[in-house]
Amino acid sequence: MGVLSNLEPRSVFGYFEEITRIPHGSGNVGQISDYLAEFARSRGLFYVQDAASRLAVLCAGVQPGMRVLDCCAAPGGKSLHAAELMHGTGMVEARDLTGAKVALIEENVRRQGFDNIK
Repeated sequence: MGVLSNLEPRSVFGYFEEITRIPHGSGNVGQISDYLAEFARSRGLFYVQDAASRLAVLCAGVQPGMRVLDCCAAPGGKSLHAAELMHGTGMVEARDLTGAKVALIEENVRRQGFDNIK
């Protein structure tokens, strides 16, 4: 699962009708760009992650079928990247200390649609 694999068969064109509902005169190009970015992000079409989170997962050598424990998982970027590298196999256990942080993880996992993270 990744950015492109999250697209349903109808592809981006299936979202065209929703995107075109931007009200006429709703703002400048920057505001419309922000709207489109949020539209795509909220549907799990991409996830913004810093380089350090990506590097941590790459250094761990995550492979398909592994069991991975992410102890400081919020907001979920490392866990999502590990799950993606495992191609839907294995299991990522994402843990954090507070309910608020766990809620962030759960929200991002739900939005991205991964089944191999708990």
